[in-house]
Amino acid sequence: MLRLITLFTTIIVLSSGLLTACSSIKMFSPSEKNTSVSKPVVMSQPTPANEIGKIERVPFELGVSSVTVERMAKQNNCQSEKGAGLLHKKGPIEVYRVMCEDGREIKARCDMRQCEMFNP
Repeated sequence: MLRLITLFTTIIVLSSGLLTACSSIKMFSPSEKNTSVSKPVVMSQPTPANEIGKIERVPFELGVSSVTVERMAKQNNCQSEKGAGLLHKKGPIEVYRVMCEDGREIKARCDMRQCEMFNP
């Protein structure tokens, strides 16, 4: 009998809470108009032609294997004023670039100080 009373009490409490929650929800009828104003869509402007071909300048930075890459460049008849600059360091792999005086560009990838030239 005690279980039955507890069950009915629980049902009454839950149903009153449900009715309170449902009464706080506002229902719209189809006849009511939506008074909210939507914002206009703004189209993005096209990128100007002089900004499309911009080149990102990478600052010159020496790395652990710069001397090794400079020697490799000299062996390939590449003379450079600046030397080998570090382009990208990601974990144990470093990427270097040497700008030759004759306009060529030599790139090398060094993995744990073991360097090899590559053409991207």
